[in-house]
Amino acid sequence: MSWAAVSGYHVPTETYNPEPEKKPVFPTKHPFVQNEDGSVSNVILSGEDIMTKDDKYDYTIAFPTMVGGKRYSKDEAFQIAKDHGIENYPRFNSVKEMNQWAEQNHGNIDENGVLQVPLQTRFMDAYNNYGVQDPKQVFKNLVDSILK
Repeated sequence: MSWAAVSGYHVPTETYNPEPEKKPVFPTKHPFVQNEDGSVSNVILSGEDIMTKDDKYDYTIAFPTMVGGKRYSKDEAFQIAKDHGIENYPRFNSVKEMNQWAEQNHGNIDENGVLQVPLQTRFMDAYNNYGVQDPKQVFKNLVDSILK
């Protein structure tokens, strides 16, 4: 069995789908808004450690502090995350891991909370699958996904 690196994960190439169903990483909406400095944002991430019932560290979640085009305090945004179900947010084994994910995916979350795979990653996926699938089809799939 051969493996391909896909967005930081290794998947068997026999089941690799270059056009996977895009599911939201956040269950909330995130329209783009113009900031006072002229920049545009739709998701500003924060994190929270989730503890077990006996007050031991369990995991860390990432959640947006901008929801529905409005900026919230960390506490308000965490309450929104709890209201939508903590299980519906990305979870990590450490704050460091969460920060790395947030940095890697900065600017890649759309208005519907869907993580858009960066173009560089899609090129690397196509490169990793070269020879596994028909190269012309891999390239066509990549171009089609960019033009969508």
